[in-house]
Amino acid sequence: MSEFSNLLKASRFASLAKPLSRSKGNKNGPTHQIVETRASSLHRQEWGMKYALPSKIKSRYITFNDVDSMERIVDFETNASDHWKRLRFQQMGAPVVLDTPEVKKNPLFHNDVESKTISDRATISDIKNVLGLDSSLKTKQIQALQLAYTRLRPEFLEYVKLKNATLLNEAINTTSSKTKTFSVEDSQFAALALRFIIEYHAKSTKNQPRALLAKSDEFKVKAFGGLSYQLKGRLSNAPNGIQDKAVHPGRILSQDGQSVFIALGGFTSESIGTNYNNEIKNITNTQGKQLREVAMPFQVSGAMMDKSGVVKLKTSPTFYGANKQVAYAKPKGKNNMGLVSKLLTNFR
Repeated sequence: MSEFSNLLKASRFASLAKPLSRSKGNKNGPTHQIVETRASSLHRQEWGMKYALPSKIKSRYITFNDVDSMERIVDFETNASDHWKRLRFQQMGAPVVLDTPEVKKNPLFHNDVESKTISDRATISDIKNVLGLDSSLKTKQIQALQLAYTRLRPEFLEYVKLKNATLLNEAINTTSSKTKTFSVEDSQFAALALRFIIEYHAKSTKNQPRALLAKSDEFKVKAFGGLSYQLKGRLSNAPNGIQDKAVHPGRILSQDGQSVFIALGGFTSESIGTNYNNEIKNITNTQGKQLREVAMPFQVSGAMMDKSGVVKLKTSPTFYGANKQVAYAKPKGKNNMGLVSKLLTNFR
């Protein structure tokens, strides 16, 4: 033990700060605030804080949570990665739109609306998010929730009859008369169940789920967090003329079946529905290079944010040999999956 204690004292673990007892997530004030300083102030290590920061900080941006602490030290980080991610996203020039039942094709024109049906559907994960079901719940709590919502089945059936009687009749006709069970995996039934839960708890404040008690409007997206200020349908000037879409370099990371993982603008995206086999063979066999060494152009047409805050990027390949007929995501159709790139960063 003496040898281990000596090694521990000589290591970097001994100089680590003590973790704060309280959680950052329960704080009422803002967290992870980004502060920028000028070059002259950076030379003097001046950030406008209550206490002086350690020297040898080369970044002009810092992220801090608390101006003061019990140790009289500013809780900060020098790696403002969220700021640079936001800047890279803004440089793409991709307009962000909200995934709603009615999406405007061009907000600059009146009544230019494209109706969608993708938002009329929901998944089981959406219901779990509203109910606050996660791994931290105990078995007794989950059983209590199951018992409480099992008693609401008759009221839910009346709700389905009122909202969508045709869907209920189809489910009854395709179900055995003895069991009288319905498929919960159906996205339309899941959407009705989600609306029923929200409306039911809006009437009464008793026995609300944890997510609804913590934040009643959690499922509503208020803004896009400064990701992009570009309007959909607005043209931009370029040295070669007017353009409505931007082309940015990207690299193919790997391929797993029909899914191709691409690095674009500092984000890792997953592309589905486009054939990259010819281009991959050209890079590996003809050029004799690794797959990640070659940068290829990808066209970014826009981005869409769903109700959970996840951003999906619409991209299409511009190099020769790729299938360009599936450039956009289609809500319906088995063969029109489209090429949708999912940002793995959850902006909230």
